[in-house]
Amino acid sequence: MKIFVTILLAAGLLYLVRRRLLHIDLSFFLLLAILLLSVASLSQSFILLAASVLEIVYEPLAIVLLALFVLLCLVTLLSVYMSRAEQRDLALVRRVAALELAAQDRDESRSLSQ
Repeated sequence: MKIFVTILLAAGLLYLVRRRLLHIDLSFFLLLAILLLSVASLSQSFILLAASVLEIVYEPLAIVLLALFVLLCLVTLLSVYMSRAEQRDLALVRRVAALELAAQDRDESRSLSQ
């Protein structure tokens, strides 16, 4: 069942990339997280090791904690991408405004010279 869910999640992610609803540079980290969590959840020894390292009494909660950590990392990554996109948009708006202002100044100087 775990493998089926992993394949289903990966297929859904690839579908979103193919339909251009999700950027490929963002989907790589999502796909990697899905694969790492699925492999981690399949290995009983990894679950026991993670639970003992994190000092968790109930071992399956180690996977939940790792999943929350991965989600936090992905949210942080998406925030970085959003911040970069906003900075690029702002720089583009400033550039267009400067070009428009220069064009208006040229038009005014032409009209005054005539």
